[in-house]
Amino acid sequence: MTQYRVPGGPEQIGMNELTARGEDVSFDALVGRLVEEYDERRRHDIERAVTAERERLSGAEVRSFLPVLVERAARDHLEPTSLSRGGPV
Repeated sequence: MTQYRVPGGPEQIGMNELTARGEDVSFDALVGRLVEEYDERRRHDIERAVTAERERLSGAEVRSFLPVLVERAARDHLEPTSLSRGGPV
């Protein structure tokens, strides 16, 4: 298995762990953006939506687009539907 050096540290990690760390950073940044956009008071809902989508897609073999897919699904969850706004059906 190929090992990679972590910048700023002597440890070596495998590609799966490196990918997971990168995803963690991406999803933390996503939560931060959504909190800024929606409201700090909705942080719990935002974290729950992001976590649920991330878990749903956890078995994906191609992981490059996960942050985009999770963000879209989280936004869908957080946005009121046209029915709740009284819009056309």
